[in-house]
Amino acid sequence: MRATLPSTLTIEPAGIRVLVLPDTFEDGNEETDTELKTKGGIIIAKESDYAKDRERERVGQVFGTVAAIGPLAWQDYDRFASREGGWTQWAKVGDRVSYARYSGDRITDPETGVEFIVMNDNDINAVIHSDKENIDGRETDGSDA
Repeated sequence: MRATLPSTLTIEPAGIRVLVLPDTFEDGNEETDTELKTKGGIIIAKESDYAKDRERERVGQVFGTVAAIGPLAWQDYDRFASREGGWTQWAKVGDRVSYARYSGDRITDPETGVEFIVMNDNDINAVIHSDKENIDGRETDGSDA
């Protein structure tokens, strides 16, 4: 489930880093709402880091929302040069993105307790556009299939 960005942030990514708020996971299975059970029968609390990692593995892909962008993100001309010249910023604050499963470091905002991931700019694999917007940014009425 797409997470909502907090109204204020106390974390500012440095250099080429990007701050991403990971999506939350919901599992409709009543048995796993409070705990996970290993094959050997060991019960693990749902809130543990192990349980969160297992849930991310089950989903298979990792998504989140860009919360903040460091001042040097996507400005390495050799890696991010556009066809028209200059550099291209791949994502902006508020964009939903896909990123590598084990990229970045987890960091918790001390004011709000919200967990973010700080990752390098090139760890973002794709920008996920809404179903009402084409890749080139044009709005659609949903009839373009």
